[in-house]
Formats: sequence, C-alpha cells, structure tokens
Amino acid sequence: MAIVIAVSQGKGGAAKTTTSVNLAGALNEIGFSTFLYDWDLGKPDALKWKGQGNHINWIELINKDNPIEDIESAKSKNDFLIFDTPPNYEQNAFKAIMAADFVIIPTSANYLDQENAKDAISVPMLAKKPFKILMSKVKKGTREGREIEAQIGKQDISFKSIITDRNVIAQCPRSSQWIGQFAKGSDSHRQFVRLAKEVVEWTKIDHKINLDEAIL
Repeated sequence: MAIVIAVSQGKGGAAKTTTSVNLAGALNEIGFSTFLYDWDLGKPDALKWKGQGNHINWIELINKDNPIEDIESAKSKNDFLIFDTPPNYEQNAFKAIMAADFVIIPTSANYLDQENAKDAISVPMLAKKPFKILMSKVKKGTREGREIEAQIGKQDISFKSIITDRNVIAQCPRSSQWIGQFAKGSDSHRQFVRLAKEVVEWTKIDHKINLDEAIL
C-alpha cells in the first residue's frame, strides 16, 4: 500500500503543483512507483500540465464524487501517492490532508508566503499529520539564499533540500514534462532527486533501492 503525501499551502502560487509534479517524477525516476491526484477541481493545474503532451501518464483528476475509491485503487498499485491540493484550504484541501499520511508545505522566502506557511502548519498539526516545510523559489547566489541554506540545516521541520528559482522550472509544464525529462541533469533536476531521497528517508518506506546510487 502506498504512502500518501499531500502537498499543501493556503496561498496560490506557492509552488504546490511544481512540487507535486516534479517530486512525483523524481520518485518514479529513482524506482518508486508514484501516482499524483489533482484535488483542485476548479483550477486543475497538474492535469493541465499533463495535458500539454503525452510525456506523463501518472496524473489524474480526483473523482469528486468518490475520492476514496480512487485513492484505494491507486494505493494498491503504487509506492507513493501524491495529492496536489487547492489553495485557501477549501473543503477538498482539508479532505486531501485528512486522507494523507504526510504533508509537505512549500513556501518561498518572501514574507507573505512565510506568514501563510504559519497558517499551513496549523492544519496538519490539528490533523496530527507529520509535516515538513520545503523552501522553494530560492534565489541562488544571493545573500537571502545563503541565509536560507544556513538556517535550513538547523530546523527539524524543514527539508534540507531547497528548490531554487530557475527558468527551466517554469518552462517544463508547457511541454508536459517534469523537470527530469525537460532538463535532465540540470541543477533543478538534481534538487528534486535529492528531495525525493529525503522523502523516502522521512517516510521510512520499505525499499531495496540504493539511494546513494540514485542521486545524480
């Protein structure tokens, strides 16, 4: 049965879909069968990402009438199941968190996202779900970026991996490719593979894969 991860943030544009799709792609790449359900029925960006071409076959829109059937079916066939959740903590966002085993909260370095992250933390805490913060859209080579990298290692609730702000991250959805397909071997690809390894270790999923060899 799959481990279920909800990618959640109250603010739109906080890299939930970017994180969901590229993390799922990286987990698939290193040998863990992973499926993604888009829970944002009003603005299904993950589904639109898939629909730009034919490179991705592991994304579907959740069945709003019977999500449990979809979830149980996907869990029986995969190692990981990822939920791309809607913003503003509408009903489907809460449902996704309650159905998950773990929660990832992507947030950027700007103040507004930091404030939203505080609210985002309260939701998995109330639901008693393990969670971690993922720093995204970090400006590499800047003072701000260096400060974030220095602080991340000191925080148990944050991933050590960070996702920097790169043009290829914004470009890959247009071709229906996750970053490992669109820009294989790039810094962004390496970052998501490192994140995937951290997720495997965090969730303690049973595996026989040599994760050291899986890192680019």
